[in-house]
Amino acid sequence: MNIALVRFSYSPTETEGMLFAPPLEPMWTMEQPWRRGGRGGLPFKSCVPDGEYRLVPFLRDNGQQVWALENHDLGVYVKREDRERDDDRFACLIHPGNVVSHSVGCVLPGISRGFLKGERAVLRSGFRNGYALNMLTRLLGRSEHTITISQVEGAK
Repeated sequence: MNIALVRFSYSPTETEGMLFAPPLEPMWTMEQPWRRGGRGGLPFKSCVPDGEYRLVPFLRDNGQQVWALENHDLGVYVKREDRERDDDRFACLIHPGNVVSHSVGCVLPGISRGFLKGERAVLRSGFRNGYALNMLTRLLGRSEHTITISQVEGAK
């Protein structure tokens, strides 16, 4: 299955988009802003560059199953030891979270968007029934997929 992330806002404080994974309703996304650094942006401080990625099941230390993005041509790897260069990215995940500070270069999906303590946020992100990661887990299971990340024309 190929899912799509279409970014519509690249601000100095966050990157916002919409995640399309039919038959699910579109989901809102929150990411770190784009910051230059190695091929894949500044590790742990930037969203990943636009492009097509393998989406690989990934088990976090806390036992949560999430997904890792991987595209070697863009300098994004699943594991640290697979990197070709020291400034390549690894463990760029789709995982639950609400505000940009909950991410170190990962994609945070949510069912709605709003504000938390004055910050732009995605809401209903986690593993509860009706929340974004719960629905993605049911849809994607434990197999590999692809995700295409792009931006709407004129996105800034």
